[in-house]
Amino acid sequence: MEKERYIVVLEDQQKNSLKKVENELEVTITSSEFLSSENRSHDIIDNDNGVLYKNLGILVVENMNEAQLKSAVKNDSNPIVYFEKEREFFSADELSIINELKKQSTDLANKITELENYIINKPLPQKSLVEMEWGLKALGLGNSLYTGKGVDICILDTGLELSHPDFSGRGIEGKSFIAGEDWNRDPNGHGTHCAGVATGNIRLDNGKRYGIAKDANLKIAKVLSDAGKGTTSSVIDAIDWAITKKFRILSLSLASAVKLNDAPSPLFETVGARALENNCVIIAAAGNDSSRPSVPKPVSMPANAASIMAVGAIDGQMKIAKFPMQD
Repeated sequence: MEKERYIVVLEDQQKNSLKKVENELEVTITSSEFLSSENRSHDIIDNDNGVLYKNLGILVVENMNEAQLKSAVKNDSNPIVYFEKEREFFSADELSIINELKKQSTDLANKITELENYIINKPLPQKSLVEMEWGLKALGLGNSLYTGKGVDICILDTGLELSHPDFSGRGIEGKSFIAGEDWNRDPNGHGTHCAGVATGNIRLDNGKRYGIAKDANLKIAKVLSDAGKGTTSSVIDAIDWAITKKFRILSLSLASAVKLNDAPSPLFETVGARALENNCVIIAAAGNDSSRPSVPKPVSMPANAASIMAVGAIDGQMKIAKFPMQD
C-alpha cells in the first residue's frame, strides 16, 4: 500500500493536548528535540508513529483516517486546527518546471515549447553587467560595505557540492532530510548554484565580490533529492531544525504550483509566522509557471503565504522576467 502522509497543525503542545491527539489518532508522538543523525524522522514516521516539530507545532503522521481528522478540526476542544495531505516540491529552475508542465497539461504544449526555446536561445547578459554581477546590480549592492558577516543563512535545496572551490576552507554546517543522500554532495547542482548566488566568494580576475553576502555563515539543509524533488514533511523537518539552530534566514528556491484562486495554505502561513516569532525569516521562490505577459500564473506554495517573503526575478536587462524564479 502506498504511503500517504498528512501534515497537521496543532494549536498548542501541552502534555494533555498531545495525549489527546495520540489517543484519537492512535499514534505515538515523538518530539523533534529527540531527533539526531542516528534517529531521523523518515525512520520514525509510520502507521503507528508521528513526529512533532516542536518549534512549529506541526505534526506529521502517516495513513490517517481523513474523516477522523476533519472531525477533529471541527471540534473546538481538540488541539488539531488544520491538516492537509503532503505535497511534492520541486527546485525552482526553468527546465524542471517545464518537465512538470509537460506531464500536467497538454493544453499548454505551445507555451512549453515557447519556454524551451527561450531557455535554449536566451541571450547572454550585456557587457555592462560584467562590471557588476547580476544579483548585486539587481539589489543595488555594488558599493555596499555590508557582506553578511555574522549572519546565518540556510539554503534549503538539493544540498551543496562541498568540493566546489567557492566553498573551500569555509566551516559549513549541514544536514540531509532525504533518506540515503548526503547534504555535502549535489549531483543536481541547483542547491550549489543557489548557495553561490547567496554567499559566493570574490572573483580572482578583479577581486570583486559576486556573492550577495559573501561573508555570511553558510548552512545547508538538503530537502530536495538529487532528482530535485522533495515533500512537505522534509521541508517542515528542515525548517524546525534551522529554527532550533537559531539560523536567521532560510532560503527556499523551491515551489509547488497552485491553481488560480486557490487560497494560501494555513499550514505554511503558520510555519512562517512561528518562524518569525523565533527571529527567523523564510524567503521562498515565487515559482516559474508563468510565461509573461501572455500566461501569468499564481505565486506558488509556500511563497504565497503572507508570513513568507516571496522572491521573483528580473532578466539580464533588469526587467521583469518572463517567468518569476528565484535563482
